[in-house]
Amino acid sequence: RDVWMGMGVTILGGVVVGDSCVIGAGSVVTRDIPSGAVAFGVPAKVRSWRKGVTCVENDDFGCSSDPQS
Repeated sequence: RDVWMGMGVTILGGVVVGDSCVIGAGSVVTRDIPSGAVAFGVPAKVRSWRKGVTCVENDDFGCSSDPQS
């Protein structure tokens, strides 16, 4: 949910992209990306975090969107 991907992104099979992520154009995602991450590159790496995302214990990746922020 609420994932933005730039043009030409490749996501390998079996990789999970969490909620509220941004994946930069031309990136190759080879590993799971946690919720709220901003990732880009070849291979894609988490470089930053979106505003309004806070960590909670029960999410698969440890974070979830915070609509209050």
